[in-house]
Amino acid sequence: NPNPDPNPNPHPNPYPNPNPNPNQIYLSLCVCIQLLKIIKFTNVLIPKMGLMTAVLSKGLMDLLFFGLVFGISMFAFAMMFYVQLGPVMEDFNDQPASFISLARALFGDFDIDEILNNSRGYTNAVLFLTYLFVAVFIMLSMFLAILGEAQANLRDEQREAKDSGEAEPEYGFIHTGRSWFVENVVINMPFVGTRLK
Repeated sequence: NPNPDPNPNPHPNPYPNPNPNPNQIYLSLCVCIQLLKIIKFTNVLIPKMGLMTAVLSKGLMDLLFFGLVFGISMFAFAMMFYVQLGPVMEDFNDQPASFISLARALFGDFDIDEILNNSRGYTNAVLFLTYLFVAVFIMLSMFLAILGEAQANLRDEQREAKDSGEAEPEYGFIHTGRSWFVENVVINMPFVGTRLK
């Protein structure tokens, strides 16, 4: 070869097609779901580890309605920035791209300077900062308040069940194994067992 590639790629992309293989997507989802099932088993073995799923279940309806309101708000701002910045910025050139760009902005991934450079004045920057204020300070605070209220209600129910003696051991099989070890092994040990008795 008279003109070799000066920078050969030792690991070429086996999938040059930008569209992913549907089977690969299904496989990745199945692997993720199967691994998430570990949480279900740990919740049964150790009830103490079921706090996350219990809180989400407790506040499910509030979270669903909040998600609906949040989605409508995101859609409204996405359409506004699509109209304002779509013709001049690639991040907002269509509705899905605008929605994704606003979702990325929730995690701090945004460039306010690029918005200013592609705007005639400060209107778009002010609108973008308004979106961040509504989404981060108001919506996020409501989301955390819903989770906090659900956790507080769950703790109250757990405390009432514990006081009434209906609650299961928090540490599940660990508590059962510890009790069995103390009753069948430690109690029968010389010197130590007699003191425990």
